[in-house]
Amino acid sequence: MINLVFLTGFAAADTWWLYFVLWILPTMTWELFISRIRNIGEHGAVGDKDNRQQNTRTTPRAFADRAIFRERSP
Repeated sequence: MINLVFLTGFAAADTWWLYFVLWILPTMTWELFISRIRNIGEHGAVGDKDNRQQNTRTTPRAFADRAIFRERSP
């Protein structure tokens, strides 16, 4: 409902494109930042950097995290 209000407000101000920019810009910045922090948590401060089987941790994700951020293929 609130998104419809925002889109209608931007359209009334003749800046409808701004609604989409305000969704795309955070996706390109905030999501990358959070993904980087998560990667540091999974791969940083591990015991043996040369042993590939020992240098990664599994970080369980909450439902909200799974709902908001998509999985990235290596």
